[in-house]
Amino acid sequence: MEGRARLIVVVGSWMNNNISKPEQFFTLARAYADASLILCGYFDNGSKIQAYPRAFVILYLAHHAVELFLKGAIFSRSAHAKLHHNIDELKNTFDQLYSDPGFSWEPPFKTQDR
Repeated sequence: MEGRARLIVVVGSWMNNNISKPEQFFTLARAYADASLILCGYFDNGSKIQAYPRAFVILYLAHHAVELFLKGAIFSRSAHAKLHHNIDELKNTFDQLYSDPGFSWEPPFKTQDR
């Protein structure tokens, strides 16, 4: 790569220091959802990649996006809420904090114990 300039971008969590905690959750939720959608593009272009590993990662990213969105919404209304990884419980807390029918929705993922 002689003769080509390379740009190196350093990214760190300090870049989020100037935004609120809920907005940090929302920003990360968007990033996980975007990554999931980008990987979905590999399935649309006729690629012969292994389906299961890619699908698993896509669903994990989408699942985590939902979790982070719920945490951001909850933290927006209750800064001392107990946050965890159970989407069903997070959704119940969300429903309590956002009881207006306009906020009603069903998460695409449920927490399942094996």
